[in-house]
Amino acid sequence: MPDELILFEKMQRGDTSALEYFFREYTDMLYYRAFGFVKDNLVAEDIVQEVFIRFWQLRKNLRILFPAICVRPWIIVAKIIWSI
Repeated sequence: MPDELILFEKMQRGDTSALEYFFREYTDMLYYRAFGFVKDNLVAEDIVQEVFIRFWQLRKNLRILFPAICVRPWIIVAKIIWSI
């Protein structure tokens, strides 16, 4: 696994390939967690898409407080918040 903190910093500078890494790495996990909440395939897919759209839009303002755990917790929390 690449160093996610470095990729996160690249993404903050506009590197779309870094965003693609996070998308590939976390899409399945997010989808299954979203599906667990909403029990609807299309809604779960929409939630995942919305999380990554917002992740990209907010990238310059996001801060990683604990680099060792990096991006995964932020994505999970965002998914939960936006699925309510």
